[in-house]
Amino acid sequence: QQVETMDVAFFPNPCKDVFSVKIPGVNNSMQLRIINIQGQLVMMQENFSDGTLISLKHLPEGIYWVFISEKEHIIFKDK
Repeated sequence: QQVETMDVAFFPNPCKDVFSVKIPGVNNSMQLRIINIQGQLVMMQENFSDGTLISLKHLPEGIYWVFISEKEHIIFKDK
């Protein structure tokens, strides 16, 4: 997939339980996915807004990748 860049921030990083996503211009076609180190999708959220709080309380401690995509294009990824 093509990776485009967008001014996205999430904090705190690293986080224990909850992080906030700051994404200007978010729209309903965007999707947030969290992938574990084994490459498994462990969480997906659609219909989020700027400043949305994402809870990771149900996930074990570890390293996770955050992908924000719109249709076929990944617009942000980070760990």
